[in-house]
Amino acid sequence: MDAYLKDTFFLDFRNERFDAFLAPIDPALPNSELAVALYYHVRDAFLYDPYHLDLTHQGLKASNVLGKKRAWCVEKSSVLAACA
Repeated sequence: MDAYLKDTFFLDFRNERFDAFLAPIDPALPNSELAVALYYHVRDAFLYDPYHLDLTHQGLKASNVLGKKRAWCVEKSSVLAACA
């Protein structure tokens, strides 16, 4: 299982930006509530904008998405997966 819990290039959840991004989320919530809280937090943290697609490796890296105010579904899913 350890192999599946390591950060990757795109899901770089050990980046310090995630500490600040996840600060409003209570990690003591039950798993089902935590998943819902993460979903809403990621959904609401970025204005949905499918017109600025950055399909480069750097553009899709979760920690880089955290530095943006707008994101599209693939970028948001990258952040959500890294947060989970």
